[in-house]
Amino acid sequence: MTDALMRPAGVDEGFWPALAAAPRALLALDYDGTLAPFRVERDEAVPYPGLAALIADIADRARTRVVVISGRPAADAARLLGVEPVPEVWGGHGWERSNGDGHVRREVLPALVEQRLAAAAAAAAAAGWQERCERKYAGVALHWRGHEEPARAAAAARALLAPLVDGAPLELLTFADGLELRCNLWHKGRVMRRLLDEEPPGTVAAYLGDDRTDEDAFNVLAAGRQGLPVLIAPRWRTTAALAWLRPPQDLRRFLERWLKTRE
Repeated sequence: MTDALMRPAGVDEGFWPALAAAPRALLALDYDGTLAPFRVERDEAVPYPGLAALIADIADRARTRVVVISGRPAADAARLLGVEPVPEVWGGHGWERSNGDGHVRREVLPALVEQRLAAAAAAAAAAGWQERCERKYAGVALHWRGHEEPARAAAAARALLAPLVDGAPLELLTFADGLELRCNLWHKGRVMRRLLDEEPPGTVAAYLGDDRTDEDAFNVLAAGRQGLPVLIAPRWRTTAALAWLRPPQDLRRFLERWLKTRE
């Protein structure tokens, strides 16, 4: 285990001169828990104050390709982000891609996955999860944020979804106050590799995320030394990220410095 995995670390000062000198820059960002605080009502999860304007300025003035990578549907993430013009958004952990023109391109789901996801949504409805079930293109998520008995709800969600994993390219993914059955052929690490492949040599990249779904992207940057993976979280945890920032103050300062450095 490396020292970076064992202790909190801010952004190394050596990152900023490299960012200033880079011919190209890539800033990739998770949405929920990173740019926006979690909300019981998911449609109320808007960015922390001032972040949308900062992201718009970075995309417009800081010679930076800005990409949002979310577990949400791409259209939902773009709408809640509230940035004009809309930046590039990858939704559903990579199953959907929108370049800001309103058109969402989707990868083709295996037939077996479609059948299992339909079965999961039907089982959730039958078990009374209608208001807490989120049907995505490549997944079904059950949420219990605000539930009176979260431990019991978590166990019930797992019992409902776990039988559908066997024999299919599906996995159960835990996130803050929720559990998702999702197709694992795409994930944030694969998105990060695609983005890096699309960039020319010399591009400086960073990925900012908060939870276990972001570790795949952290690993891509950390293992290949191709950029800076940053954990955005109120408390430190073991992670592949090489830097840790608390939201929203540290996150805001990071984005402000990115803008100043590249402007």
